[in-house]
Amino acid sequence: MSCVAVAALISCSDPTAPAPAALDNRWALVSISDQPLPARPPGMTYTVLADTLRFGVTSNRWKPSPLALAMRRVRDVSGGERIEEWWLTYESADPPPSPFSIRLLCADGDLAACIDGSGHATLDATGLTLRFNEPVFGVLKYARVP
Repeated sequence: MSCVAVAALISCSDPTAPAPAALDNRWALVSISDQPLPARPPGMTYTVLADTLRFGVTSNRWKPSPLALAMRRVRDVSGGERIEEWWLTYESADPPPSPFSIRLLCADGDLAACIDGSGHATLDATGLTLRFNEPVFGVLKYARVP
């Protein structure tokens, strides 16, 4: 999927801004559609090896606010590994409601030509779960990183 493949926007992050109270820690991806890592999202051509998500970051490129950044290490079909950056914007509240709206930003400048990156996130005692309208991303379950 071109949106995801081009979502690796290296060198535009500045994850130094403070985060919302309930989302102030980093999160580590533990499963995709109930498959523990490493896992291949449905419809993707690569395997996700690791992913950390951080809320309340800033970027020189992206204007929506607030922003979250997922740093994802993947292995492609040839066996090569790379790091992708996934930028998301989300419903701002302190603390956020559960579920809250979240949207993956596209590397094409967030134009309508991108895959539908909208969805919702649920924050509860079991962790953080992201569900996008586009099933190709799978259901992402994160655990808080102490």
